[in-house]
Amino acid sequence: MITLKDLTGRDITLIDSPKRVVSLIPSVTHTLFEIDCGDLVVGRTDFCNKPEEAKKIKSIGSPKKIDIDKIIALTPDLIIADVEENRKSDVEELVKSGFKIYIASIKKIEDIITFLTHMGQIFENKKVQEIIKKIEREISSSPPSKKIATFLPIWRNPYMCFNEETFLDDILTRCGFHNVFRKNRKRYFKLNEEEIQKSEFDLLMLPSEPYNFHELEPIEIIEDLKLSPHVKIAYIPGEWVAWYGAITPEGLKELKKLYRDYFKK
Repeated sequence: MITLKDLTGRDITLIDSPKRVVSLIPSVTHTLFEIDCGDLVVGRTDFCNKPEEAKKIKSIGSPKKIDIDKIIALTPDLIIADVEENRKSDVEELVKSGFKIYIASIKKIEDIITFLTHMGQIFENKKVQEIIKKIEREISSSPPSKKIATFLPIWRNPYMCFNEETFLDDILTRCGFHNVFRKNRKRYFKLNEEEIQKSEFDLLMLPSEPYNFHELEPIEIIEDLKLSPHVKIAYIPGEWVAWYGAITPEGLKELKKLYRDYFKK
């Protein structure tokens, strides 16, 4: 028997390690494959596209618009959801339907470690420890004292950003970047062009998701935001900051490298 509290404090009891899993989060689907549990996944979202094998699994809709009936038909032993990725009403309906649900709520890198520890317990998997050790190694040293003032938008039309109560901000901070909008009262919020232009940042970090800024030419962004000539632009894979789990060690390592490269002449 497996008993634990998920990251929202809910008690979960499983008689055996689950054999049929529905993942409602792309980063979780990726993590399950990375720890050799991909063969247990019977349902995934439209956006669960990594690794390539995940695309062969039956889709139950998007994270924000899941098809409850499709999930019921899959008869999963466990559903893995996320407080921010999935709608509360959908999760509550699945709970009422009697399914075992693990709900993730990630605000700090330590939460990612806890999540991975839980996955190791639930799936009786030791490979997660390798990932945890890599994360702990990357965060073992203190963050650089010299910070790079950074703006990392997660959406466009309207522009959106995040505050210090998110794991995105925690990852940036630990790698030497200062999120110039981290003191906003809301965790995720809209920004107009004037607010962005008034802020002072030296680096514009453009992710490939949730919004794919990689489809835009630098000149388009420069003109859009009327960027100062001194502002540098860095394109990054969105998974480095928007995903958690098995991708986290790579994200931390590469962001640290980006920090070092910023100061190279």
